[in-house]
Amino acid sequence: MSITVEQGRELVAEFCRIYPAAYRLKYKVRAMQEEIFGKGATVEERGRIFGAYFPTKQLIALFTSNAPNAQHFTETIRHEVLGHFGINTLNPSEKRALISAIAETRGQPDISELWSNVDKDHPKLSESFKAEEIFCFACESIEPNETISSLRAEHVFQQVVLAHSRFMRRHDLSAIAISVANDLKNRTRLQQTFPATDQDQWSRESN
Repeated sequence: MSITVEQGRELVAEFCRIYPAAYRLKYKVRAMQEEIFGKGATVEERGRIFGAYFPTKQLIALFTSNAPNAQHFTETIRHEVLGHFGINTLNPSEKRALISAIAETRGQPDISELWSNVDKDHPKLSESFKAEEIFCFACESIEPNETISSLRAEHVFQQVVLAHSRFMRRHDLSAIAISVANDLKNRTRLQQTFPATDQDQWSRESN
């Protein structure tokens, strides 16, 4: 059974209390996806949309009628905030390196399920956008009490993303995602990559 708009707003408020950096974003919790995307954006025409991130507006849109329960709705918040907003707290060169490292995991057995989900849900996306979605899917399962030491997180990022000394594994992806989430919880991360439009991954300057 789907949740109400009021319940959705309460879940957003609770999420922001856990991750105070999320307060810098704006939120629109609506019952139907047509309320954001227009009357033609029905489930039949556009598919079921659980949430959306509009980077230039710093806006998260969430749709309660599409969420089967509160847990799923919370996972969608994590996807949009920890994932799409969180990845933009990397500077452009770091984000490109992370996207590239994730893109090369296609075919890795322990990440294949995430790739299957992205290919199914977003068949028309470019590989770089799909790689970002992989990161966001990894963020969905992060629990508030999960932690990783900054030293461990830096080591993984340096080894797997920057130095590219080995292929990324699922535990590496999780470590990077948890590190981003922890920093958003501690308010030690600020946005460094600013997409030029809501359909871009990069700033106009970096292009």
